[in-house]
Amino acid sequence: MEKLTFFELAIKVLKEANKPMTIEEIWRYAQEREYDVLVGSKGKTPWQTMSARIYVDMRDNPNSPFVKIDSKPKKFFLKELQNVDTIKEEKEIIQPKETSYSERDLHPFLTYYVNTYLNVYTKTIYHEKSSKRTYSQWLHPDLVGINFPIGEWESEVLDFGLTLGSQLVKLYSFEVKKELTFANIREAYFQAVSNSS
Repeated sequence: MEKLTFFELAIKVLKEANKPMTIEEIWRYAQEREYDVLVGSKGKTPWQTMSARIYVDMRDNPNSPFVKIDSKPKKFFLKELQNVDTIKEEKEIIQPKETSYSERDLHPFLTYYVNTYLNVYTKTIYHEKSSKRTYSQWLHPDLVGINFPIGEWESEVLDFGLTLGSQLVKLYSFEVKKELTFANIREAYFQAVSNSS
């Protein structure tokens, strides 16, 4: 078989696969079909060499055969095979799947975790019972917690804290979500901040 450059190998793989791929996926595909031996590379990270060749070509060559897809992680495709449907598939935001459990079903797991690792005692807040019905889930956290670090303090520190009148406890608030995606992470973040205040 004839020898290939990294550039030619990337084109060959993308034509065969006919879908956008990351550099690592291109290299894995080439290894599975034993195309990697056609490049004859002795380096430890040949996929990075391929990545550099593609990026340089895209930067310096206005007629580069490659196109970069804005996804995470970055994927590459061939301009000649590019169509709107393929690119739309790659950019779609995945919506959270319906699950058979509720957020409240996760409270015992969080309670166990924070008690074991942070020595925090928690209590579930039932925001449904709030008198402020309309935005109660934004006003009240899912769980609140308290930690009494007094046992960790030396007696001098404890006496000093009592003299100053400072709080001898640490308070926590927790917001539990079944799943975080790019579609709901902003709302979840601001809900947690709102609850904490």
